[in-house]
Amino acid sequence: MDRTAVVWTRAFGDAAKIADIVHTGSELRLTYTVGAPCGVSVVHSPKQLAGTTITYPLDSVFQLPPFLSSLLPQQGGAAWLIGLEYLAKSGKAPAAGDEFWQLLLLMGRDAIGHLDVFAHDGLAERWYGTTRPERVLGAGADRRGLWDSVRDLGLGNIQSQRMDALTNELGPSPPGITGMIPKLLMPVDAGWLGPDAGTIRALVKTEPLVYAGLLALEERCYRMHEAAGCKVPRTWLRNTSSGSPLLVSERFDRKRTCPGR
Repeated sequence: MDRTAVVWTRAFGDAAKIADIVHTGSELRLTYTVGAPCGVSVVHSPKQLAGTTITYPLDSVFQLPPFLSSLLPQQGGAAWLIGLEYLAKSGKAPAAGDEFWQLLLLMGRDAIGHLDVFAHDGLAERWYGTTRPERVLGAGADRRGLWDSVRDLGLGNIQSQRMDALTNELGPSPPGITGMIPKLLMPVDAGWLGPDAGTIRALVKTEPLVYAGLLALEERCYRMHEAAGCKVPRTWLRNTSSGSPLLVSERFDRKRTCPGR
């Protein structure tokens, strides 16, 4: 049975619809909205593609096209498992092979990039029109063991009671970013980072033992690029209460220009 969704954006000002999606199981069809403010990627011009349908073949490996799969957290990572746990407890556990689509509808918004995916337009309009209290994380979250739990869950090593505590702390659909390192995109408070930080949207990376030293190396790369004159986000190296490193990077994926313009 065909399933549908819509793509919207609010990254450049007012919320606006970009496209309609039809998922047939074997392919995904994307039809651009006439007057769409931007494309789903930099190679798509909304003016040239207005009303045009683009078809993407799907299979067991490529279950979503890249511009949509990039909205999802790492498969098997902390945010991915939290989303599946929420769907299961809501009586909506996806069938085998359907996890990508169901998690896209649950979590495919406010991630890295400019795209937000919803089941239908009404849901998008309500989501943009509602002010939702955000969970702001910081020193208190560390004292409760949150970041160590994120790291351990991303490695498949966590007890059920810690899983429940993590879900309660982060909510059912925390923005999680794909990649080998367990990470979350969340608001972080100034009390944890320092008086000059303010409350910011930040990408917080944890460090599994198998990648020991990686976050310090990444932080060093930021400083080298900064010294070379490149623009870099503000970053902070921190340790959890158990001594595990964290790298906090201020969000930098919002621009004033739309892809395809």
